[in-house]
Formats: sequence, C-alpha cells, structure tokens
Amino acid sequence: MDIMRIDMTRGSVAVEPFPLSKPQDRMVAGRAFIDWFMTERVSPRIHPLSAASPFIVAPGLLGGTAAPSAGRLSIGGKSPLTGGIKEANAGGTAAYQLARLGVDAIVVEGRADEWKILRLDSKGA
Repeated sequence: MDIMRIDMTRGSVAVEPFPLSKPQDRMVAGRAFIDWFMTERVSPRIHPLSAASPFIVAPGLLGGTAAPSAGRLSIGGKSPLTGGIKEANAGGTAAYQLARLGVDAIVVEGRADEWKILRLDSKGA
C-alpha cells in the first residue's frame, strides 16, 4: 500500500509506503485510512482550514475489483464544524480508476498560491 503525498505549497508529489507494523494494517483503506492518517499523523490542535490540515482521498479496500458496490471513494479530513475527523463517500468510477492506477490514498497538504490541477495516469502524477 502506498500513500501519495501532494504538497501544494511546494508543488511536489511524493509516494511513501504505508507503515505495516501490524497484520491488521493491511486492511486499512477508504474511511479507515482517513481515520488512521488523521489520528496518527495530524495534530488535533491544528485549525481545520489551515494549510497544515490535510485533505484525503482514498478508494475502499476492494476498489479496482469487480466486487459489487466496491466503487466507493472516501473523501475526508478535519471538520471545520466539529474539529473532529469527517468523511464522506461517493460512487462512480473514480475509486475504480484510482485503485487500477495503484493509488491507495492521496493526501493533499499545504496551500497553493494559484489554481493547480493534479493529473494521474499510468505514467504517474
């Protein structure tokens, strides 16, 4: 499992392996990944709308497969309303396509000075 880290401030893309310290970590995807990342790597004291607060996109565990209802995409981060971890999900083909490209999670951090477009294809980001 790899985590794609997008730094909007620097305009850089880095891929890091998911730290598999326990056997159950192999089952972390979608909503569970958002919860894991926010709990393990993000300070609860940061403001939800600050550049230090990440925006996370993660396909579900069975994304990219032909399993029924497996094409769910979880999107989340820190809630501006409650300050807790919030996640929403969407259907369609986005989760399927991300999983087929080998993207297990995208973590967007920082703040860009102008509009940016992230393009993912078989060659990379």
